[in-house]
Amino acid sequence: MLRRIVLAAPLAVITTAAAAQQTVVVSGPVAGPLIAGNLFLQVELDKNVAGPAGTGYDPNAYIAHSPLSTALFLNRDWSVQTTLFLDQVQTPTSAALLQGQGLYLQQAFVNYDDGRLIAFAGKFNPEFGIFWAMAPGVYGKNLTIADYWLTEGIGAGVGWSFAGLGRDQVRLSAWFKDNTALSTSLFDRPPAGSPTTMRPGRLRLDDGGVGNTPGPTSATLSWRAQDVGGLAGLQTNVDLASLDQGAGGTRRQAMVAIGAQYRIALGGEWSVAPLAEYVGMWNQGGAVGGGVQDRVYASIGATLDRGPWQVSAVWGLRNTQGGATSPRNRLYTASIGYTFANGIGLQVGVARQYQNGSNLDTIGGLVTYGYSF
Repeated sequence: MLRRIVLAAPLAVITTAAAAQQTVVVSGPVAGPLIAGNLFLQVELDKNVAGPAGTGYDPNAYIAHSPLSTALFLNRDWSVQTTLFLDQVQTPTSAALLQGQGLYLQQAFVNYDDGRLIAFAGKFNPEFGIFWAMAPGVYGKNLTIADYWLTEGIGAGVGWSFAGLGRDQVRLSAWFKDNTALSTSLFDRPPAGSPTTMRPGRLRLDDGGVGNTPGPTSATLSWRAQDVGGLAGLQTNVDLASLDQGAGGTRRQAMVAIGAQYRIALGGEWSVAPLAEYVGMWNQGGAVGGGVQDRVYASIGATLDRGPWQVSAVWGLRNTQGGATSPRNRLYTASIGYTFANGIGLQVGVARQYQNGSNLDTIGGLVTYGYSF
């Protein structure tokens, strides 16, 4: 979750990390135009120490998943939201320091929120799942963030906030994956289809992939609730998604996510935050060439906090059925971290990923810093 380090007086500036849109909101009155936002910077160092044949063992230091989210508030309800995103978009083939970095426009949308009714249009991250955003530790997101984090959709949506199980919110959106010039990245622009490409420098219709269509024929429906049943800190989500097949695809990809997180105060400086999510995915990738493949994800994690110290662990499962192969992946991670008074966080972690009888072992560190204005 994005750490709020500096609050712009007299307003508290918040970025909702559990909601995929990373929408910047303010608490307090807005008298005329106001610019607010958040920067969340992450620098990661990874090194594989054991693995199957063909594993690379060179260290890789890079800026990872770092958004700058800003908003121009015209008044309390209307705003223009943007997110610039810096990440490693191409896998290096040797020891690397800040190589393969790409900067791109992840979000740019008009937002209306009067506390009950929500409406938005433009380029945004469709809301689906929470584990990719909230999993603790250096490697807790490894099986989820690349697989079911939905980003860079162009379209529109509506939402409604109400008192239900807790503080509830429902959102519905229709969209297509950005395949316009707005998807172009700076600094590095790897080609689509390359084995080292994690995000192409410019997505085009011919590149295929679910959601990559000429118009908004994909949809997401999400329900989120906070402080469920009067339990402060309990958050739940139920999300549905239907992604239209792109070029070469034969079926729509359907997904469902059910998750929860609960932060529990244990007394003094101690607290614990367990987190779990189930995701089902059918016709993964759009069944290109007619090869139907389904997936199930099960993820469990927890963080134990004592003052500035954090200890966390994650277990994850990705089970694939159908197609040419049916791999079963398991992930085990552990991390320990410390957050300084100036907002800088340090973590070190280990991960073991198991697939088809082989283990890949990784060690690494993560430096984080958050700033609000």
